[in-house]
Amino acid sequence: MDTKLFEFGDFEIWKRGDKYFARYDAGAHQVAMREDEISEEEAKKAMQGEKEATDMLFSLQKRLIQAGQDVRILPDFQREIAHAARASFDDLRSARPSEHFYAYALYTDSSAMTMMPAANTVEGLMQVRKEMDIPDDEEAPEFKWSVSEWKYEAWKAGSFNGISSKLRSELEHADFPSFAEKVHTDMVAALKLLESEGFFGTGAERNKIVLFVSISNDDDAVRLEDESALVLNPTIVYEEFLKRYA
Repeated sequence: MDTKLFEFGDFEIWKRGDKYFARYDAGAHQVAMREDEISEEEAKKAMQGEKEATDMLFSLQKRLIQAGQDVRILPDFQREIAHAARASFDDLRSARPSEHFYAYALYTDSSAMTMMPAANTVEGLMQVRKEMDIPDDEEAPEFKWSVSEWKYEAWKAGSFNGISSKLRSELEHADFPSFAEKVHTDMVAALKLLESEGFFGTGAERNKIVLFVSISNDDDAVRLEDESALVLNPTIVYEEFLKRYA
């Protein structure tokens, strides 16, 4: 027998036997109810109030993404990010059809007040190395992997202006640690959606590309890059990515 324990808007906590479930609207432009099992501890936390329920949902969503679940039903904001990223990357591909892409990323700043797209190609990397007079025998991995050094960092980023405005507005009323974590999760979910659609290719072609999320000029960037790369890439791509600064 199902027993509803808590309800707030479209969010509900149900108990079925000795198990607990979160039921909520995960749709974008139409209602699409989703149900996920949660722990008793999570249920009790969510039932404390609106903020606690929201925090629990953020944590649940992050856990589902890290578990590799197909994220096709996304909140509006994550779909907006995916749409903006697709627009930027599509435009870049059209502008550089002969170049060989090896990485795509989304990144924010240390204050989580902005969001930007970034991508790089083998040819773009070679051009930057030449401009910086980097010898051919010097690896200089930061130019290959730091999004701020990429040739196509923030390419056609105008589609992200509205997203960044929303971040700045929401941050005024948010607890920063949980807010920043949600921003990082939203970026991963958006890239995961594009990945699930085959936007970055399949098979051997997909294995030539790495996807990740980053933070500009932040000591926590490498950790976030590694964690997001684990979720977003085939194992062979992820394992090679971990060696980038070795």
